[in-house]
Amino acid sequence: MLWAALAAVGCDETRECVYEGQTLAVGASVDDIPRRLRCTCTAAGIACEDLPGAVALLDAEPPDAAPAADARSEPEPDAAPDAAPVVDALPPDAAPPRCPERRIGDGSDCFTEGLVCAEGPAFDCCGRPFPAERNCVCDGGLWTCTDLVAVCEEDPEIGECGRRSRLCERWLATRSLTDPTELWNGDHDACDAGVMNADWRDAVLERINTLRAMAGLDPVDHSPNLDALAQECALAIVFHGTGDHQLEEFDQCYSRTAEEGVASSLIAQAPGLVAIDQYMLDFGEQNFDSMTHRLYLLAPQLGPIGIGSTPLASCVQVHGSRGQRNDPEWVAWPPPGPFPIDADYTNPAGWTVHSNVLNLAFAEVEVTLDGEVLPIEQRDLDTAGPAGWGTAWLPVDWALEAGRSYRVVVRNALRRGERVEFSYTVQPVSCAEP
Repeated sequence: MLWAALAAVGCDETRECVYEGQTLAVGASVDDIPRRLRCTCTAAGIACEDLPGAVALLDAEPPDAAPAADARSEPEPDAAPDAAPVVDALPPDAAPPRCPERRIGDGSDCFTEGLVCAEGPAFDCCGRPFPAERNCVCDGGLWTCTDLVAVCEEDPEIGECGRRSRLCERWLATRSLTDPTELWNGDHDACDAGVMNADWRDAVLERINTLRAMAGLDPVDHSPNLDALAQECALAIVFHGTGDHQLEEFDQCYSRTAEEGVASSLIAQAPGLVAIDQYMLDFGEQNFDSMTHRLYLLAPQLGPIGIGSTPLASCVQVHGSRGQRNDPEWVAWPPPGPFPIDADYTNPAGWTVHSNVLNLAFAEVEVTLDGEVLPIEQRDLDTAGPAGWGTAWLPVDWALEAGRSYRVVVRNALRRGERVEFSYTVQPVSCAEP
């Protein structure tokens, strides 16, 4: 949350606000163009108004500010006529309002009128700084959230640069993460599963959510209970391997929790971050006709998940489901629109489209580049797990190139017996280029 300082040194002395390093007298306003806000210094603190939009109180006094003796007084007589209305300040001994620890739902109930909560890290959008990925205001008892990433990507003055800028920034950030295996506190030989470092688990979750965001899917969260299943699973997989999902009582480091975790998780003999790449690639003869790992990570209904890892193996517990199976109707990888070319994950298993709504058993795929049909080898997917239907295809004697546009048309899909056709365009970009 952003805080702007309110200076109050006495009842009869002039009070000032400090917003983003700029000192304002009571009644004075400043336009914050990157955040689309007009902020006014009032007796209660900085009050900010969207451009256009309703007034929302940005702050009360921060914990280390001196309490204003006349915080409930009206604005000074020389205040600007259009100054924001005064909102009662907190009592001097009250703590500042706190934002919810979990992600705020747009339209959900809130209880601190005027509270502003920023969610997600700050980011740069083609030279325009944004303070966070989402900005939520408690207005009339309901949260009203603005997706600042969408504001960046959809700004007509920026154009495609906005989406590419945000996309590449997030992709490069998650690619810079590495598995800090030295932070694991368990012991393989003693069959002690230990726990992952919290930052390590968050890094794995961010890599999953980055891929989901590229595919147009909502982020997922993790559950402590499911994390425990995945952690016991990871220990067992060190010795059991990834040949099947059935742990027996005589297996080394067996436990009932490990058995349940192995049965309901994606499993890999690699630490957490490395394993996500392996799941998306889904290499291996046993995975070629199902692509189960990729389809689970990109399932619309996925979440919450469990994440567990040792330095030698890891598991992602994926049987939690929110039930939103039908939104969106279909999911593709590589996804529509711009995406980093080194995230294509198409070698050796290929491109995929899966759906819980459209029957793809008889679907026919065509890929074109500049109007020319490119040769592919298509195959149906055995998608008994996360999706109702899926299809995949391999490029034949061609590969993706940055800066080109690949048109995909899927014909003869079925929706309740009626034929459906849909299309999308894949635009690989090189995030290494300026």
